[in-house]
Amino acid sequence: TVALTSKLYRSKVQGIIERCIIVDDDLVQSLICTCALKPDPTLAKVTPEDLAYVIFTSGSTGDPKGIMIEHRAFSSCALQFGSALGINSDTRALQFGSHAFGACLLEIMTTLIHGGCVCIPSDDDRMNNVPAFVNRANVNWMMATPSYMGTFQPDDVPGLKTLVLVGEQMSPSVNAIWAPRVQVLDGYGQSESSSICFVGKISSSGADPNNIGHSVGAHSWIIDPSDPNRLVPIGAIGELV
Repeated sequence: TVALTSKLYRSKVQGIIERCIIVDDDLVQSLICTCALKPDPTLAKVTPEDLAYVIFTSGSTGDPKGIMIEHRAFSSCALQFGSALGINSDTRALQFGSHAFGACLLEIMTTLIHGGCVCIPSDDDRMNNVPAFVNRANVNWMMATPSYMGTFQPDDVPGLKTLVLVGEQMSPSVNAIWAPRVQVLDGYGQSESSSICFVGKISSSGADPNNIGHSVGAHSWIIDPSDPNRLVPIGAIGELV
């Protein structure tokens, strides 16, 4: 078993995991040198049905559950959500989400798949001064919760172009601050759906906090939980599939 961690969390992992690799600048530089000497490594053969990763739910409705996501599921999501979330070769995305949640894979892999650049802050910047890092790294795309985006202002990050709000119900007060200045999108999804499955555009005139937008790359229905073949009437409570 191998664990990738930072210097900050090394003490929490050592003694639990057989092999612990500290991901820091020294490791990155050594990998660059190694790859320069061996530019053509042999890649493992992977099929669409193979397991890509395992992610755990938050446990908000009980114990956290391990979700197995196949390559075909995540790749389909990443390809479709590039345009939906404004990710392209000009994107410089902030890697802000916790590695314990699927949102970080969207920040990293979706950005790389579409030719963008992933900007990774230090632990200190992540905890204490995200706006300063956003400016230093020329970040123009980020994803965060509405409550977090209420802690600073658009003037603090003048280069930011696209903001994706996830993880919480939309906040009218936060929308009113950010929507007139940047493109604001509302992302909704679960661990089982490769992080996000719905996207909505937030206008400067406001939006219904309960509106999660439209499904991307898929069809969606609201069904009767007791009968998945029966759609519920408009306005009725049901299960989203």
